[in-house]
Amino acid sequence: MGLPALGVTGAAVATVAGQMTACSLAVLYFFRTNPGIHITLPDMRPDRSIAKRIYAVGVPSGLMTAMPSLLVGILNALLVELHARRLLRSVYISNCKPLSTCRPTV
Repeated sequence: MGLPALGVTGAAVATVAGQMTACSLAVLYFFRTNPGIHITLPDMRPDRSIAKRIYAVGVPSGLMTAMPSLLVGILNALLVELHARRLLRSVYISNCKPLSTCRPTV
């Protein structure tokens, strides 16, 4: 297309540019189709009571969503450790000809 090959950097730049364009068009569409809504800077001030209600719903929901991923990560770590121990044990035992002469080296 006549543009230099930018690889991953180009993909990142294109993603950010696309997201900014989509956001700008969405905001423009919103204000064009809702002329009765006017947002001013004082309207942007956070309201503690609303924030508390949002967090009361969002934090437990987020934790419930994160739990399966956390569980899979913990189980994978346990399985890797178990596999590593079994592998070391099999290598240790296979290197000892008579089992009675196998002594751990520290």
